[in-house]
Amino acid sequence: MRISRSNLTQATRSNHPRTRKQSAITMISDTSLYTLAIFLGSAAMLMIVLYHFLEINSKDAEPLSKDRKADAIPAAGKARS
Repeated sequence: MRISRSNLTQATRSNHPRTRKQSAITMISDTSLYTLAIFLGSAAMLMIVLYHFLEINSKDAEPLSKDRKADAIPAAGKARS
């Protein structure tokens, strides 16, 4: 039996994964993309607000030393003239 070039090409194309018919894959709709963007943006903003809330209300692990307190308060040192 002799195999022609067109039959060989057709046989190899039908078995290749990229040329198979892929009807199950569809593109995301504009409405779904918009809803996803709104949800992810809102979640990101909530995470930022939560981070800042926790950062502001957290307690320091160690108290400040006397030297650091003097550096932090400008009125505690000598007045410059």
